[in-house]
Amino acid sequence: MEIPVYTTMKQNRNRIVIFLLILQLMLICVITRKWLLVSTQRLYLEDRKDDGRQGVAWQRFVVENGFVLPQIITRNNAHTIFEINPWTRSSLQFRATPTGPAAYEIYLLRNGARQLLQKNELSGPTSGSVSLPVGRESLAIENRGAVTWSDLRVVSELHLVPYFAALAVLFLLTCSIKRSSALPTAAKQASLVAGSVLVTLLLVEFTAHLLSGVLPYSVIDSRHNLGAFRMDPRWQLSARYQKRLQPNSNSLTEREYGDLVEMAVIPADVSQATRVRYPVQTDREGFRNPFTREHIVVAALGDSFTDALQLPVEQAWPAQLERILGTPVQNYGTAGFGPQQELYVMQDYAIHHGARVVVVAYFAGNDIFDAESFARFEQSRAEAAEIPGWKILKFVERYETLYTYTLTRIALKRMGWSDVRTARLPNLTARNALQVVAAAADPAVPPRAYFDRGMFHVPIHGHDMSFALMPAYLRTLNYSKGWLETTPGWDLTRRTYKEMKRLADQNGAALVVMFIPFKSQIYLPMLQGVFSDEDLNRNFGFYFQENKTDADVRTMTKNRLAQNEMMRGLCEEAGIPFLDLTPALQHETEQGNSVYFPDDAHWNAAGQELAGRELAKFLRQHNLDFR
Repeated sequence: MEIPVYTTMKQNRNRIVIFLLILQLMLICVITRKWLLVSTQRLYLEDRKDDGRQGVAWQRFVVENGFVLPQIITRNNAHTIFEINPWTRSSLQFRATPTGPAAYEIYLLRNGARQLLQKNELSGPTSGSVSLPVGRESLAIENRGAVTWSDLRVVSELHLVPYFAALAVLFLLTCSIKRSSALPTAAKQASLVAGSVLVTLLLVEFTAHLLSGVLPYSVIDSRHNLGAFRMDPRWQLSARYQKRLQPNSNSLTEREYGDLVEMAVIPADVSQATRVRYPVQTDREGFRNPFTREHIVVAALGDSFTDALQLPVEQAWPAQLERILGTPVQNYGTAGFGPQQELYVMQDYAIHHGARVVVVAYFAGNDIFDAESFARFEQSRAEAAEIPGWKILKFVERYETLYTYTLTRIALKRMGWSDVRTARLPNLTARNALQVVAAAADPAVPPRAYFDRGMFHVPIHGHDMSFALMPAYLRTLNYSKGWLETTPGWDLTRRTYKEMKRLADQNGAALVVMFIPFKSQIYLPMLQGVFSDEDLNRNFGFYFQENKTDADVRTMTKNRLAQNEMMRGLCEEAGIPFLDLTPALQHETEQGNSVYFPDDAHWNAAGQELAGRELAKFLRQHNLDFR
């Protein structure tokens, strides 16, 4: 039987329409993919390719309008060179803010020649954009005067006009063909499903953006590496203390990595993810205690080493001290506190509750600098409004910034799927990899110490001791005792501790200073035993990529105990009992026992227990246990 010509033509038109719809769908997928893969590469000072000798420059991160903003501060006619390698047409984008009269010039360096891309005289904040060619090139940024470069980044450009033109032609062609015939049912259903999914995703994304201020804190925290900021609900701003824990709070903390990973000092894949969950509770005064006691015997003052937010509270040294002595010890530690805030805590709480012993934990890593920072806070409330940020992802594609992507990651994580970053194996250097493979293949080959992207591995007493160092604290070893004693922070610290002593004497209490060294002070002698100075300088250069000349092992060795001597001298002068934990911590590590988290600057449970044990012994020796 012959098929009517009309039916055949109708079937052919339907096939053509379906084919055109498939082409349109493919084009939409291509456009969507290109839009999602728009990349942003931030230029950090650690990536500079020049020697850093021209002018002065440093990197910082601040919070602005709810997001972390990377900034490069340049002074004294600084010149910086960055190497870029865009795979598509891109543009350099930034905001330049002068301090006084200033100007800048941006050059493309190619085959020894300099091509001027942009120059500008600055009289106020200026946003700029410079088109860049495809391929590996070098950019030179030169400025006269003082300029702050905000969010200096290379962004790939999106050219979709040809795709949209082709999509429009296909759409018009489809409409003209299907005008004389109905769209096939299958095509209608497929279009309806695809449209519904797209609209749903757009609605979710739009709603999440609209309600970002009230989304659960866990969602914002999952966007930490993107620079999303919201004050941790456990914390509050304070006119007297600057920032402190909320009173009467009770929350659950979950940790996988230490602060060195969270701050992007080291990559996650050189560490080991260990997920722990524990409650963080504060008393009615805003400190990490189950409840507020009306009468106490020992008051523990300090910073993050005392409140120990990295651990369950029963493992913190104040709780360990109470268990050993059998007397009430109240934990008044608060992360970020320096000497002046600790004096205020003593005035406002410790003395009020009748403390007979006040132990103030001095942390050598930052207490001097915290004293200067808090003095600025008290002098200028406008300056104090600036919130410090953290290092955010250097390279990011647009899909990673979508809330739908964040929500999907959270859902998969809760279903038990590992984060991509935790599934990767360490990417050792070739030299280190050969050492590890050789040791594994032949048990007779003794294990050797090696360094992998910020993580040291030192064999000691039959097992591997792994640890990374905090760059800011390691850099402190470059400062001599003579220089530190001239700083405003040390003068503030001296005066504050003497006032604490006066206040304690006036109220019949004993003041005790417990010296807490930073991690580099403890591990430096061990590292010098297994690495040459040349190797250590090279390894330390990983932490000082902005200025590799900061890595000077000989200078660091000379200054390692500078603050120990300074604080001991102050306590002898003021008549304050002084306990230095450095020898006990160093002895413990020499026995192969870790007292710090590998990927964190803070003590682990063993370090906290050691501090409580040593302090209890010290108080008993000085008849200050008050049993």
